[in-house]
Amino acid sequence: MKNILKNGKISVLTSDDGGEGWSGEVHLLTYEGRKYVLRKYKTLKRAKYFEEISHKLEKYGFLPKFLGRVGKDVLYEYIEGRDLIKKESKSVIYRVGKICAYINKIKVNGSVTRRFEKNLNEVRKAKLLPKEEIERVEKIYQFLLKKTKPIFTLDANDLHGSNLRLRNGNVYLVDIDSIAERPKLFAIGKAFFKWFKKPKEQKQFRKGYSSISSTQFWDEKYQDFIFLNWLLQDIYYCHYFKEKKYAGLSQRKEQLGNLLSKYGNLK
Repeated sequence: MKNILKNGKISVLTSDDGGEGWSGEVHLLTYEGRKYVLRKYKTLKRAKYFEEISHKLEKYGFLPKFLGRVGKDVLYEYIEGRDLIKKESKSVIYRVGKICAYINKIKVNGSVTRRFEKNLNEVRKAKLLPKEEIERVEKIYQFLLKKTKPIFTLDANDLHGSNLRLRNGNVYLVDIDSIAERPKLFAIGKAFFKWFKKPKEQKQFRKGYSSISSTQFWDEKYQDFIFLNWLLQDIYYCHYFKEKKYAGLSQRKEQLGNLLSKYGNLK
Protein backbone atom coordinates (compact mmCIF):
# COMPACT_ATOMS: atom_id res chain seq x y z
CA MET A 1 0.00 0.00 0.00
CA LYS A 2 2.82 2.42 0.81
CA ASN A 3 4.17 1.93 -2.68
CA ILE A 4 0.76 2.68 -4.18
CA LEU A 5 0.45 5.85 -2.11
CA LYS A 6 3.96 6.96 -2.99
CA ASN A 7 3.87 6.30 -6.73
CA GLY A 8 0.19 6.51 -7.64
CA LYS A 9 -1.24 9.45 -9.55
CA ILE A 10 -3.74 11.44 -7.50
CA SER A 11 -6.59 13.40 -9.10
CA VAL A 12 -10.01 14.73 -8.17
CA LEU A 13 -12.74 12.13 -7.75
CA THR A 14 -16.07 13.30 -9.13
CA SER A 15 -19.54 11.83 -9.27
CA ASP A 16 -21.09 10.89 -12.62
CA ASP A 17 -22.59 14.38 -12.90
CA GLY A 18 -19.19 15.99 -12.34
CA GLY A 19 -19.74 17.03 -8.74
CA GLU A 20 -16.90 17.03 -6.21
CA GLY A 21 -17.12 16.08 -2.54
CA TRP A 22 -17.48 18.94 -0.09
CA SER A 23 -14.89 17.74 2.38
CA GLY A 24 -11.96 17.89 -0.05
CA GLU A 25 -10.70 14.65 1.50
CA VAL A 26 -11.61 12.17 -1.25
CA HIS A 27 -9.42 11.56 -4.30
CA LEU A 28 -9.00 9.16 -7.21
CA LEU A 29 -5.65 7.37 -7.15
CA THR A 30 -4.40 5.51 -10.24
CA TYR A 31 -1.49 3.07 -10.06
CA GLU A 32 -0.38 0.67 -12.82
CA GLY A 33 -3.70 1.06 -14.62
CA ARG A 34 -5.83 0.33 -11.59
CA LYS A 35 -8.12 2.81 -9.83
CA TYR A 36 -8.44 3.30 -6.08
CA VAL A 37 -10.25 5.76 -3.82
CA LEU A 38 -7.92 7.62 -1.49
CA ARG A 39 -9.34 9.48 1.48
CA LYS A 40 -6.82 11.93 2.90
CA TYR A 41 -8.33 12.82 6.25
CA LYS A 42 -7.50 16.03 8.06
CA THR A 43 -6.88 14.29 11.38
CA LEU A 44 -5.61 10.88 12.48
CA LYS A 45 -8.64 10.53 14.75
CA ARG A 46 -10.98 10.91 11.78
CA ALA A 47 -8.99 8.42 9.69
CA LYS A 48 -9.11 5.83 12.47
CA TYR A 49 -12.83 6.47 13.00
CA PHE A 50 -13.76 5.58 9.42
CA GLU A 51 -11.33 2.67 9.42
CA GLU A 52 -13.23 1.30 12.42
CA ILE A 53 -16.61 1.85 10.72
CA SER A 54 -15.37 0.04 7.62
CA HIS A 55 -14.35 -2.98 9.70
CA LYS A 56 -17.70 -3.04 11.53
CA LEU A 57 -19.74 -2.99 8.33
CA GLU A 58 -17.55 -4.88 5.85
CA LYS A 59 -19.28 -8.22 6.55
CA TYR A 60 -22.49 -6.92 4.95
CA GLY A 61 -20.82 -6.38 1.58
CA PHE A 62 -22.21 -2.95 0.64
CA LEU A 63 -19.06 -0.89 1.25
CA PRO A 64 -16.01 -0.64 -1.01
CA LYS A 65 -13.25 -2.94 0.25
CA PHE A 66 -11.04 -1.32 2.86
CA LEU A 67 -7.47 -1.78 1.63
CA GLY A 68 -5.49 -0.20 4.44
CA ARG A 69 -4.49 2.94 6.30
CA VAL A 70 -1.16 4.77 6.52
CA GLY A 71 -1.39 7.62 8.98
CA LYS A 72 -4.23 9.89 7.88
CA ASP A 73 -4.48 8.26 4.43
CA VAL A 74 -7.08 5.52 3.92
CA LEU A 75 -7.28 3.47 0.73
CA TYR A 76 -10.45 1.87 -0.62
CA GLU A 77 -11.50 -0.15 -3.64
CA TYR A 78 -12.84 1.90 -6.53
CA ILE A 79 -16.35 0.77 -7.48
CA GLU A 80 -16.91 0.68 -11.23
CA GLY A 81 -20.45 1.02 -12.57
CA ARG A 82 -22.71 4.03 -12.22
CA ASP A 83 -24.12 6.35 -9.60
CA LEU A 84 -27.72 5.79 -8.59
CA ILE A 85 -30.19 8.07 -10.35
CA LYS A 86 -33.36 9.97 -9.51
CA LYS A 87 -35.68 7.25 -10.80
CA GLU A 88 -34.40 3.85 -9.73
CA SER A 89 -35.92 0.39 -10.05
CA LYS A 90 -37.80 -1.23 -7.18
CA SER A 91 -34.97 -3.69 -6.62
CA VAL A 92 -32.39 -0.92 -6.26
CA ILE A 93 -34.55 1.07 -3.82
CA TYR A 94 -35.10 -2.16 -1.86
CA ARG A 95 -31.32 -2.61 -1.59
CA VAL A 96 -30.85 0.98 -0.40
CA GLY A 97 -33.34 0.26 2.39
CA LYS A 98 -31.34 -2.83 3.38
CA ILE A 99 -28.12 -0.81 3.52
CA CYS A 100 -29.73 1.71 5.88
CA ALA A 101 -30.95 -1.10 8.14
CA TYR A 102 -27.49 -2.67 8.35
CA ILE A 103 -25.94 0.67 9.32
CA ASN A 104 -28.63 1.31 11.95
CA LYS A 105 -27.69 -1.94 13.67
CA ILE A 106 -24.70 -0.19 15.24
CA LYS A 107 -25.70 1.75 18.34
CA VAL A 108 -23.47 4.59 19.53
CA ASN A 109 -23.21 6.76 22.60
CA GLY A 110 -24.31 10.33 22.25
CA SER A 111 -27.16 12.81 22.49
CA VAL A 112 -30.22 12.38 20.29
CA THR A 113 -31.17 16.01 20.91
CA ARG A 114 -27.83 17.83 20.55
CA ARG A 115 -27.95 18.38 16.80
CA PHE A 116 -31.57 19.51 16.86
CA GLU A 117 -30.82 22.01 19.62
CA LYS A 118 -27.84 23.38 17.70
CA ASN A 119 -29.84 23.78 14.48
CA LEU A 120 -32.74 25.40 16.33
CA ASN A 121 -30.39 27.87 18.00
CA GLU A 122 -28.82 28.78 14.64
CA VAL A 123 -32.25 29.23 13.03
CA ARG A 124 -33.28 31.45 15.94
CA LYS A 125 -30.13 33.59 15.73
CA ALA A 126 -30.50 34.04 11.98
CA LYS A 127 -34.22 34.84 12.39
CA LEU A 128 -35.15 32.32 9.72
CA LEU A 129 -38.49 31.55 11.39
CA PRO A 130 -40.91 33.70 13.42
CA LYS A 131 -40.55 33.46 17.19
CA GLU A 132 -43.98 31.85 17.55
CA GLU A 133 -43.10 29.17 15.00
CA ILE A 134 -39.81 28.38 16.73
CA GLU A 135 -41.71 27.94 20.00
CA ARG A 136 -44.11 25.64 18.16
CA VAL A 137 -41.21 23.61 16.76
CA GLU A 138 -39.79 23.18 20.27
CA LYS A 139 -43.11 22.07 21.73
CA ILE A 140 -43.87 19.53 19.00
CA TYR A 141 -40.30 18.25 19.09
CA GLN A 142 -40.53 17.56 22.82
CA PHE A 143 -43.90 15.87 22.33
CA LEU A 144 -42.58 13.58 19.58
CA LEU A 145 -39.36 12.90 21.48
CA LYS A 146 -41.33 11.56 24.46
CA LYS A 147 -43.68 9.54 22.26
CA THR A 148 -41.02 7.91 20.08
CA LYS A 149 -38.02 7.51 22.43
CA PRO A 150 -35.50 7.43 19.54
CA ILE A 151 -32.15 5.74 19.92
CA PHE A 152 -28.77 6.94 18.65
CA THR A 153 -27.06 4.84 15.96
CA LEU A 154 -24.79 5.02 12.98
CA ASP A 155 -26.88 6.19 10.04
CA ALA A 156 -26.69 6.70 6.28
CA ASN A 157 -27.11 10.37 7.06
CA ASP A 158 -26.54 11.85 3.57
CA LEU A 159 -28.65 9.60 1.38
CA HIS A 160 -28.65 10.60 -2.29
CA GLY A 161 -27.77 9.01 -5.61
CA SER A 162 -24.18 10.16 -6.07
CA ASN A 163 -23.19 8.63 -2.72
CA LEU A 164 -24.16 5.16 -3.97
CA ARG A 165 -23.16 3.13 -7.02
CA LEU A 166 -24.58 0.18 -8.89
CA ARG A 167 -22.20 -2.55 -10.08
CA ASN A 168 -23.34 -5.89 -11.52
CA GLY A 169 -26.72 -5.58 -9.83
CA ASN A 170 -25.24 -4.79 -6.40
CA VAL A 171 -25.63 -1.42 -4.65
CA TYR A 172 -22.66 0.08 -2.80
CA LEU A 173 -22.49 3.03 -0.43
CA VAL A 174 -19.29 4.59 -1.72
CA ASP A 175 -19.25 7.73 0.43
CA ILE A 176 -18.02 6.32 3.73
CA ASP A 177 -18.04 9.83 5.19
CA SER A 178 -21.82 10.02 4.81
CA ILE A 179 -22.15 7.50 7.65
CA ALA A 180 -22.68 9.54 10.80
CA GLU A 181 -24.04 9.32 14.33
CA ARG A 182 -27.70 10.32 14.20
CA PRO A 183 -31.13 9.39 15.57
CA LYS A 184 -32.01 6.03 14.05
CA LEU A 185 -33.22 6.24 10.44
CA PHE A 186 -32.39 9.95 10.09
CA ALA A 187 -31.63 9.02 6.46
CA ILE A 188 -35.30 9.11 5.46
CA GLY A 189 -35.39 12.88 5.98
CA LYS A 190 -33.26 13.72 2.97
CA ALA A 191 -34.22 10.56 1.07
CA PHE A 192 -37.98 11.04 1.27
CA PHE A 193 -38.02 14.78 0.67
CA LYS A 194 -35.44 14.87 -2.12
CA TRP A 195 -35.15 11.41 -3.67
CA PHE A 196 -37.77 8.76 -2.92
CA LYS A 197 -40.69 11.17 -2.99
CA LYS A 198 -43.39 8.82 -4.27
CA PRO A 199 -45.31 6.58 -1.80
CA LYS A 200 -44.48 3.46 -3.85
CA GLU A 201 -40.75 4.28 -3.65
CA GLN A 202 -40.97 4.88 0.09
CA LYS A 203 -42.86 1.61 0.50
CA GLN A 204 -40.11 -0.24 -1.38
CA PHE A 205 -37.42 1.37 0.76
CA ARG A 206 -39.29 0.30 3.88
CA LYS A 207 -39.63 -3.26 2.57
CA GLY A 208 -35.88 -3.41 2.09
CA TYR A 209 -35.26 -2.03 5.57
CA SER A 210 -37.72 -4.45 7.20
CA SER A 211 -36.05 -7.42 5.50
CA ILE A 212 -33.08 -6.78 7.80
CA SER A 213 -34.48 -5.05 10.89
CA SER A 214 -37.83 -4.61 12.57
CA THR A 215 -39.77 -1.49 11.61
CA GLN A 216 -42.06 -1.69 14.64
CA PHE A 217 -40.61 1.58 15.93
CA TRP A 218 -41.22 3.31 12.57
CA ASP A 219 -44.76 4.59 12.94
CA GLU A 220 -46.24 7.90 11.78
CA LYS A 221 -45.04 9.84 14.82
CA TYR A 222 -41.50 8.48 14.48
CA GLN A 223 -41.41 9.51 10.85
CA ASP A 224 -42.68 12.97 11.80
CA PHE A 225 -39.96 13.20 14.43
CA ILE A 226 -37.30 12.52 11.79
CA PHE A 227 -38.92 14.92 9.33
CA LEU A 228 -39.02 17.68 11.94
CA ASN A 229 -35.31 17.17 12.65
CA TRP A 230 -34.37 17.13 8.99
CA LEU A 231 -36.50 20.08 7.89
CA LEU A 232 -35.06 22.27 10.62
CA GLN A 233 -31.55 21.19 9.62
CA ASP A 234 -32.20 21.93 5.94
CA ILE A 235 -33.65 25.35 6.71
CA TYR A 236 -30.43 26.14 8.51
CA TYR A 237 -28.35 24.71 5.63
CA CYS A 238 -30.27 26.86 3.12
CA HIS A 239 -29.11 29.89 5.06
CA TYR A 240 -25.60 28.69 5.90
CA PHE A 241 -24.41 27.43 2.51
CA LYS A 242 -26.23 29.95 0.30
CA GLU A 243 -25.71 27.74 -2.76
CA LYS A 244 -28.06 26.80 -5.59
CA LYS A 245 -28.55 23.28 -4.25
CA TYR A 246 -29.94 24.87 -1.08
CA ALA A 247 -32.17 27.36 -2.87
CA GLY A 248 -35.37 25.78 -1.53
CA LEU A 249 -35.69 27.79 1.68
CA SER A 250 -39.29 28.85 1.04
CA GLN A 251 -40.23 25.27 0.14
CA ARG A 252 -38.69 23.90 3.34
CA LYS A 253 -40.49 26.53 5.42
CA GLU A 254 -43.78 25.54 3.80
CA GLN A 255 -43.11 21.84 4.43
CA LEU A 256 -42.26 22.58 8.05
CA GLY A 257 -45.45 24.63 8.40
CA ASN A 258 -47.49 21.70 7.06
CA LEU A 259 -45.91 19.37 9.58
CA LEU A 260 -46.56 21.76 12.44
CA SER A 261 -50.19 22.16 11.33
CA LYS A 262 -50.61 18.41 11.68
CA TYR A 263 -50.15 18.87 15.43
CA GLY A 264 -52.36 21.97 15.63
CA ASN A 265 -54.36 20.63 18.59
CA LEU A 266 -51.28 20.11 20.71
CA LYS A 267 -51.39 22.29 23.82
